[in-house]
Amino acid sequence: MPTTSDTTVRWYDTEPEYVAAASAPVAGCAVPVLAPTRPDLARRWADVLTHRYGAPHQQRLGLRVVVAWGAEAEPAARVFAACSGSRLALAMSVDDAVTTVRDAPESAAVVVGYAARFTVSALARLTSGAGRPVGVLCGRDSAALSFAVAKALLRPAVAVADLRLFDAPSHRAEDNPRLPVTELLAGLRTPSRVAVLRSHGEGGHAKYGGVVVCGLLDQAEFPRGAHAGCVREPRSCKRATATGAEVVFGDEIAATTVCFLCCNGFNVAQELYPSPVSMALSLSEGVAAAVIAPTRPLVAPDTLLESVRAGLTGGTALGELVVRLNQFGARLGQRDAFVLLGDPCQAAIEGDAETGAGPSAQPTELADLRVWLASVLRHTERGRRLVRALRSWLAERADDLLADPVRRLDDVERLALYALKWAEVEPAGEALRRLLRSATVIRLRIARWDETMAGILLDVRDTADVFDLGHYDQLLLRIDDGPPCARCGTPTEHHRFGAGEPAGLQRVAVLCRVCGPIRESGMTGPSLVVQQSPAYVRGGENIRIVVELDFPGDRSRVTDVARLRLRLFDKAGDRCVHDETRVVPTERALLEFDFAVPPELGVDLHSARLVAVSGFDVAYARVRVAGLPRTPDVMA
Repeated sequence: MPTTSDTTVRWYDTEPEYVAAASAPVAGCAVPVLAPTRPDLARRWADVLTHRYGAPHQQRLGLRVVVAWGAEAEPAARVFAACSGSRLALAMSVDDAVTTVRDAPESAAVVVGYAARFTVSALARLTSGAGRPVGVLCGRDSAALSFAVAKALLRPAVAVADLRLFDAPSHRAEDNPRLPVTELLAGLRTPSRVAVLRSHGEGGHAKYGGVVVCGLLDQAEFPRGAHAGCVREPRSCKRATATGAEVVFGDEIAATTVCFLCCNGFNVAQELYPSPVSMALSLSEGVAAAVIAPTRPLVAPDTLLESVRAGLTGGTALGELVVRLNQFGARLGQRDAFVLLGDPCQAAIEGDAETGAGPSAQPTELADLRVWLASVLRHTERGRRLVRALRSWLAERADDLLADPVRRLDDVERLALYALKWAEVEPAGEALRRLLRSATVIRLRIARWDETMAGILLDVRDTADVFDLGHYDQLLLRIDDGPPCARCGTPTEHHRFGAGEPAGLQRVAVLCRVCGPIRESGMTGPSLVVQQSPAYVRGGENIRIVVELDFPGDRSRVTDVARLRLRLFDKAGDRCVHDETRVVPTERALLEFDFAVPPELGVDLHSARLVAVSGFDVAYARVRVAGLPRTPDVMA
């Protein structure tokens, strides 16, 4: 291996030379790298560092603590700490490393060590409860470790910040989309910033129908019996033999960051199988500076895949992305699933790259959606209570009249609950867009329920009194004196109803001892207050009613509109003489109703009833109007 220096790396042929160079590294100078003894590895690594990487990353000082786990890792750790502006700490045991990571004041940690130390249990201890993003830099020996450190310090030379997806999620190979083999081979070997591989293969392989990616590290898996396992020359893999699939080795995948979504994808200590086959290490001994993979059997649904893609292309630091993936995994019962081989403070695609894919939707959009969905489910309980009250009044008519609103209520609850669980796993990209579209469907279902219920409530006046329905399953808590009735001047009463729920879910009914029910509503949600109405009207005259619609204390609205319906019923003639429905915004407003009553309006005390239905909640108001004879002298 040449020992000439350039502006980025300097190669050393012997370990003593490398250790000496690493003892006092200087940031901004060439990164020391120990050459491997295998000629094929030496050629590959030299090609990678020459053509796939460029100048060092611009580092923010003080972000990381770098933990050298074991004396053999100290030279490489010292290089990474010095060149990244980080604090160096030494740990001789896993307990020391865990304590250092958890007690560090820095916002991230990098643990450097030989791959054999990073068992699954050790990785779980290092990352679980660390309180900060953690990355590991590991290699099978000092040369591989120095190579991993060098790539972590250098910027990728690929100009276009693209992401290539290789996806085979189904256990049944025939159910996965199949690319032509030549296209798949070319895609895996084409330089790119990011590659995402989702497949089955248990840590050492990724299967793609006509192509198998093999994690073989040496020339042969079993040197004394090459026919028994994977071999580089002639190219052969035990997972490809039965199907005749083409073979690509992990160190040939030409992406600088790889996310490997596969059961036990991060298996570097030969725990799963005692041979030199490991996809994570094979990727690391090739082009990749960063590898994200799980340490355990994994379920990787599309929502996780979309989160990965959004994080990798959207500039998210790799350590933070792994934290998010582990939060996702915890919801699926897959605790501490993902590990990062690489620098947790670097992003796969940085802000100055020429990107081909933008970031995901704003986090607040998803956060707001989760809050809204939870509120929808709470509000459906109000709808259930109203349906229950109506059912008790309507008796045998209930099934026919309530079939549609009950079905719609079931639909809203089912869709909202499904969407809420979907939102919990933080979907991104196309999955997030589908989730947002499902929210639109839920809103439409809510609107249809409100519209249907606004019609039913006033149509059943002969059987059910809307004034009572809202609090029918609550108890009278107290009665307060109110102002005089606007129509007759008699003192009003304010009845407060509840059943042990928070004050915001209690209801208030206002009535006059003479005129009867005036209005009823919840303490939050829609309310109706009649501001102006005539005391009497004659047949053929115009009537004007002004009502204030408000939403006091309602900070969790589930819809932007309310369905408002007014119905004037001629009590003497037993008929409806005016019926009007409006769709209005959920904001405080004065609404005017101006209409003519028919000439033959009965001479009686009539009622104009109003209901506002919004997001499964109801408000009610009633106007009492005396119908007088058309000829005034009749009253003389």
